[in-house]
Amino acid sequence: MPWPKKWSKVPTDLTENVIRAVALPIGFVDVKVCAVDHAWSGLRLVIRKGCGDDKGET
Repeated sequence: MPWPKKWSKVPTDLTENVIRAVALPIGFVDVKVCAVDHAWSGLRLVIRKGCGDDKGET
């Protein structure tokens, strides 16, 4: 899930903390943060083991 870096001046309410605040309570886990390019960062999210519909398999 990408979001613009603060200094990029892209108008947005989306931040790394907002993504986590929404994703973690619904069963996702953040496993990696990376720079997408000079203006954007990204957060890799996966389904928490045991929270899927596949009998706990991810």
